[in-house]
Amino acid sequence: MGNVDILCDKIFKESVGETRFAFEVYREIYDLNDITYKGEVSKRLYDYVKQRKYFILLLIYDNEGKVYLEKNMQDKLFWSVPGGSIYKSENIHNAIKRTSEKISKEIKIGEVEPIAYIKNKFTYDSQEYEHNGLAFIARIRNKEDINTRNFTGSFVEVTEEELESINRFANREVVRIFEKRFKKFINTQKSDFQDDEISTNENYKSRYLLHNNIIKKYILTDKRKRKNEFNMIINKAIGSAERIVDVSCGEDSFLSKLADLNLTKYVIGNDISWSQIEILSSKIKNPKVLFTNHNAVYFPFKESIFDVSYCSNTLHHMPGKDHLIGMLRKMFEVSKKIVIVEIEDPKIMGGFPYVLNKYWYMGFLGDVGGAYLSKEAFEELLNNLFENEAEINYNYFTNIQGRYMIAEIVKKHKISIKNNENKVFVKQGKFELDDKLKDEILQYIKKIGYIYKTKGKEEDLYFTDSEGEFIDNRTCLRIRKNESKDFILTYKGESEDYSNQYSKREFNVSINKEGLEKTKKILEMLNFYKYVKINKERIIYTKSTKEYEYNIYFDEIKNIGSFVEFEIISDDKQKLEDKFNEFMSQFKELNLIPACEPYRDIISRKQIGKLGDLKNINGILFDLDGTIVPSEKVFFESWQFILGRDYSVQIEKEDYIKYELENNEKLMVYLKARKEIDEKVDKKEMMDKVYEEYKDRIDVITSETEGLKNIRLIKKLKEKGLELALVTSSKKEFVKNILNKLDADDVFDVIISRDDVEKYKPDAESYLKALNKMKTSKEKCIVFEDSKRGIEAAKRAGLKCVCVLENTLATKDSFEGIEVDVFDELAEILIKIYDEHKNIKELEEC
Repeated sequence: MGNVDILCDKIFKESVGETRFAFEVYREIYDLNDITYKGEVSKRLYDYVKQRKYFILLLIYDNEGKVYLEKNMQDKLFWSVPGGSIYKSENIHNAIKRTSEKISKEIKIGEVEPIAYIKNKFTYDSQEYEHNGLAFIARIRNKEDINTRNFTGSFVEVTEEELESINRFANREVVRIFEKRFKKFINTQKSDFQDDEISTNENYKSRYLLHNNIIKKYILTDKRKRKNEFNMIINKAIGSAERIVDVSCGEDSFLSKLADLNLTKYVIGNDISWSQIEILSSKIKNPKVLFTNHNAVYFPFKESIFDVSYCSNTLHHMPGKDHLIGMLRKMFEVSKKIVIVEIEDPKIMGGFPYVLNKYWYMGFLGDVGGAYLSKEAFEELLNNLFENEAEINYNYFTNIQGRYMIAEIVKKHKISIKNNENKVFVKQGKFELDDKLKDEILQYIKKIGYIYKTKGKEEDLYFTDSEGEFIDNRTCLRIRKNESKDFILTYKGESEDYSNQYSKREFNVSINKEGLEKTKKILEMLNFYKYVKINKERIIYTKSTKEYEYNIYFDEIKNIGSFVEFEIISDDKQKLEDKFNEFMSQFKELNLIPACEPYRDIISRKQIGKLGDLKNINGILFDLDGTIVPSEKVFFESWQFILGRDYSVQIEKEDYIKYELENNEKLMVYLKARKEIDEKVDKKEMMDKVYEEYKDRIDVITSETEGLKNIRLIKKLKEKGLELALVTSSKKEFVKNILNKLDADDVFDVIISRDDVEKYKPDAESYLKALNKMKTSKEKCIVFEDSKRGIEAAKRAGLKCVCVLENTLATKDSFEGIEVDVFDELAEILIKIYDEHKNIKELEEC
């Protein structure tokens, strides 16, 4: 979520930013169906939806699969799905609660799950507005206990006749999606055990108030539970995860700590009880914490979407083997790492833990779970279940409540290849396109039998070799991400024809999400570097015969233009050329204008144009931390560790960036002003501890592939005669240590560290000192930085500066309003500079 959204929510006591963020996260973690509706509306409706950006639909179903629909009387009976706009002052959970209570305050729901993302594109008087919604399904838990005859609607069996009576397009599509999901999955779930547990929790709610307000406050205190030490162990196990799911969060406030202590984008707090989710969503106000309501045995999340699944004291609540193993397998499926915390069987520990569990938790509080494990059984279960699939580390911790068993289960990387070798011959032709031409082509191809195949967004990541040969001979090495789950790794050999038409043999390998990052790392270690990323919207029409597949692609590339691409695919290369000419002859009267460059080269040329003439660059000045190597992240973790261990202070990444990275080391001032650190704490003493911790972690920095990859390319630039300088705010001892471990002691002609200057960035002193030692004039230099302070320092020195994000803690949004070109990776610019200078060298040698 952007900082502006958070700030505005606080200022105006709204939840608009929170809702926007929740919509984005839900689209990321669930495989939601997309429903799009376009239509003219009245001025009254148009004005109304402009005041309400987001809405929900809530389709409540019973155990038989009947769905609750509202009566909508017009000239005949129509049905509609309950729902409405999300008010500015409420979050998604508030809106769901309000919608269910509007039907009846007696309704109890559970297994609330989003199944569709809805885009209503309304037009009025040539104006268009997009109204975005989420469709949820939820099971009614107490239908037998309430009088549904007083409802304004009815539970309806889903038939074609009833579907036709739903007069709103999106409503009808939501019911169709539910019907498929219910038949395939929902009715196979067993809800009996979870209903028992939820009912017990609801019935014992008043007793839990006593537990929370008296027992936890005066007997089971944080000190007696050694809470700080325990949290440090858990935080270390979770590590620097960005996406976390707590599979059974209960009423624990640990969710906020997870969001605060780690470099998180979001934390999902999941619980089997919807009533518990309602309480938590009103109690926990951290905008990075979102809630879901699923039985963990049947998680509907995407595969490997989370960095960590966290599971605390849940195993002993499983009613049987199938549920226990099912939950562990599902957690393993949706995440890269599992962290399990489980209390050992209190009978083994005996004493106070045994009495506490038997007479308080199970006796007084009615804790349903009783399937406790011994240490040996815990390890045996996990070792057998994840054999050859994961590496498991165990830890143990004892406090007043008993002995806690902690398992850190890290998934081993596997590349899943669905088609070992999909080899085809492809002939393509690409042309420029405008709206008029697009309409003409569409009208014609529909007449001759082409059918609409799909529409969606594609992201293409192109790689090149370290010598830039792939650029010169148009070899294609690409990873494509579309709106399906999988990614496609494609290789097409070098081109012999440099016109807008070309024929190549194509090799495709399908990779699942878990294998994506591993594939990228392998390519980098083999000296293939990201060259350019292309985002496009693509519409595909297709036609097939026994021997050939014909495809026509309509592509829209932001800030570049529109194109149409004609493609013919076959496994017979001999006839391909003649068949393609015959194919294209159908369109000769349209006078198509050829687009002779691949998309890759069009985008690259535009990027190079923004940077100026790369041939004139003879000197490069690099920042180190966050630019060449991912040391910023490690330094932040060192700060976190020392503050947590020695001062019991937790800091958020945003505060660290704002007060330490971007504000000349004002974090201590900030913490003291908030009374989180005593005024008497000596800054130097604390920083010595941080630096000592950082020193111990330097091996982590130099073992990451990002730094190794960047240094390899920097060395290649040195071979071409470019003058290189390193300008960093790091201490000289750390700079030397990092460069030594990267085998880069002699790479830089000039090195300026914090020990060499009196004024740090954003002051220009460090860059001016570097320029004084360099032979190259500043007009022929370029700077690579990753922070606002560094960018400002370079600009004050009169230098051209480029920002790179790969190794920084900052986000692209944080550089909005600053006049600077921002790139994802350092390597994608370095390879372009190298290619330009390689071509100069080759011309000089001719």
